[in-house]
Amino acid sequence: DLLQEEAPVTARLRGCFRGARQGRPYPAAGVFVTPEGPVDFDRFYLQDPSTIMAPLMLAPSRGAQVADLCAAPGGKSLILAEMLDGTGRLYCCDRADERMEALRENLAPYANVTIAVADAAAPDLPKASLDALLLDVPCSNTGVIRRRPDVRWNFSTAGLKELVAQQRRILEGASRLLRPDGVLIYSTCSIEPEENDGQVRAFLAAHPEFALEAARQLLPTRGHDGAYAARLRRSHEPNLV
Repeated sequence: DLLQEEAPVTARLRGCFRGARQGRPYPAAGVFVTPEGPVDFDRFYLQDPSTIMAPLMLAPSRGAQVADLCAAPGGKSLILAEMLDGTGRLYCCDRADERMEALRENLAPYANVTIAVADAAAPDLPKASLDALLLDVPCSNTGVIRRRPDVRWNFSTAGLKELVAQQRRILEGASRLLRPDGVLIYSTCSIEPEENDGQVRAFLAAHPEFALEAARQLLPTRGHDGAYAARLRRSHEPNLV
């Protein structure tokens, strides 16, 4: 059983996404290495290849106003910061206070990053203030069972329903932050349809001011974990009521 195998350890070169733009192929050739011996953390960041999918789908332009509202510990935020390359502003929030130290450490080199403890469903940001938004929401983690073996024993139908409701609250609250023509990436490390395509379809049905531009479901392989990401764009007539 693939999901019972030990997950591979992979690392990417820091700074390799500087100036990257939407549409870059996945996985990015030459980005990831398998460390041999001690890892030079000044040069490399330990990261599974599946985690680059969501930020590459967002790929904000230089100078953009961007937010990652479920940011800790900061792997995806770090990619977004590299893409902005010191321009614009990146707001990184998470309500998991115990994980904020890692987030602050990872983003410390970037002066254009603001970090705060906040609820992604009710962030302290003005409506229609963002060009790009990443929502890597809390999920069941069924795509990363090799790294989270406890998921096998803790997964339940009731727990899944609670997560779906939480994800819906985050989507509802955070989506109001986007400007007209702004882009939202909704992502999970789940392979459950209720958390992925089902969640996006329900949101779009309730919000005709958004349109789906792309969606991708990665299943776990020996080379990467499972993940999902959908790219949504807000129309020029946002409903901010």
